[in-house]
Formats: sequence, structure tokens, C-alpha cells
Amino acid sequence: MLRVIGITVPVTRLTPVLLQNFKTPEKVLDCKAYHRCFVSDPQFRREMYILLGPEIVRGNKVRTLDLVYLLFYVNFF
Repeated sequence: MLRVIGITVPVTRLTPVLLQNFKTPEKVLDCKAYHRCFVSDPQFRREMYILLGPEIVRGNKVRTLDLVYLLFYVNFF
């Protein structure tokens, strides 16, 4: 019984380490994505319609999110 436990524990600890060697690296963007239009532009509505499907209708809000907003407002309030 102790022999089985003695073999199982090291194998269990080494398996994730060995599997991480076969993991593919994260994909990296080759080029930077630039903003082509503001949220208030009609082109923005057209592009969102193509990407997301349904049109942005009156009553829905669209706003630009800052990193500051995401880090502080969302996490603390």
C-alpha cells in the first residue's frame, strides 16, 4: 500500500509540469489594432451591426471604457 502511494504522489506532482511543456504558446498579435472611428460616428454603428448582429436601438447605451474605469470603478463600486 505504501509503495503505491509512494509512486502515485511523485507521478501526480510531475504530470502537470510535463504537460506544460506540450502547451502551445499564447498567440501574439502581429500588428496593432487602431481606432478607425469614434463611438459617435455612424460608421461605428454600421461596424457594430456587422460584428454583433442586431442593431443598436434607442435606449441601449454605448460608451468608451477606459482602463482607469475598468480597474477602479468596476472593482470598487
